[in-house]
Amino acid sequence: MIKAIIFDLDGTLTDTLDDLMNAVNYVLGKHNYPLRKRDEIRSFVGNGLKMLMKRSLPVDVGEELLACYTQELTAYYNQHSLEFTMPYPGIVELLKTLKHEGIQCAVATNKREEAAVLICERFFPDLLVAVKGDNGCRPLKPDRAIIEELLCLMNVSKEETLYVGDSEADAFTAQNAQLKSIGVLWGFRTKEQLQSVGMQNFAENCEQIHSLVKKYG
Repeated sequence: MIKAIIFDLDGTLTDTLDDLMNAVNYVLGKHNYPLRKRDEIRSFVGNGLKMLMKRSLPVDVGEELLACYTQELTAYYNQHSLEFTMPYPGIVELLKTLKHEGIQCAVATNKREEAAVLICERFFPDLLVAVKGDNGCRPLKPDRAIIEELLCLMNVSKEETLYVGDSEADAFTAQNAQLKSIGVLWGFRTKEQLQSVGMQNFAENCEQIHSLVKKYG
């Protein structure tokens, strides 16, 4: 029986792409690098802000500059993370339904934790038992550390927990944590990309997520 669901955030619960693109392009433009298009940013996200910044820069940018630019990206994004970001259709209603059914919901994201908490407090107040992200201490997904922390917090087993995400990092996170998983098809990757890394269950809308939860018991 499913007692808890752990959700990814960007591309799963919320469409954050435009705010991320604007933050990246702010840093790139400030330092006279070519700006990135939306589809490029879409392909770069999923592994945290440092990796997003690295993928957006020319390949010859060194680690020292990368660290500096990542700090600038983080500072700008924390101030502008709610300008265009919105929940995907049906997400709020899904979370309310799951809560009513007694299923705990939490977020595990590679986004900086302070930005993730701000977004979740804005759009999902009282619907999530925890929001865990990049706090500078725990390793990022696909490492299973963040999942194990949430399982302990919610007092549930792996067998009672479902993971929902939209990227390769999410597929590998679920595999590393030995969780059943669902790949959402409205996010930042295609079904073919998710299938290529072993994702087997997919949802085209929130109703299909709910149906799969019921299927698992």
